[in-house]
Amino acid sequence: MKMAMLIEYDNPKDEVRIKKVYEQDDLVTPFWQKKVKEGLVKNLSNWADNTGHIIIFVEFESGEKLGKFLSDGDFHQIAMKAAESVDNLTYRVLRPAVHAQTGKPMEL
Repeated sequence: MKMAMLIEYDNPKDEVRIKKVYEQDDLVTPFWQKKVKEGLVKNLSNWADNTGHIIIFVEFESGEKLGKFLSDGDFHQIAMKAAESVDNLTYRVLRPAVHAQTGKPMEL
C-alpha cells in the first residue's frame, strides 16, 4: 500500500534561528535528492504560504519503504536539527483513505 508523510513547520521569526535553517539547507537538500535517487522516496514536494509556514509532502510506494526511511540514521539527525531550528514541527504518516461502508480506497 502506498504511504505518505506530511512534515509541517513554521520558520522562526528571529534572525539567529532563521540563519540556522538556511545553513541546514546544504545538508537537507542533498539528503532528499539521495533518497529520491535511491528510489526510497517516490515523490517530494514543498509548499509554503506567505507567513513562513512550510509543508513538505513525501510519497512512498509502500509501507516497507516508509519504514526503511524512518529507520535511516541520517533522517534522525536532520529531524533533530530541524526540531532545534524551526517552530511547530510536526510529522504525520498518512495512508490512502478508505470508504467507511465499502472499505475500498477512495480514489477519484
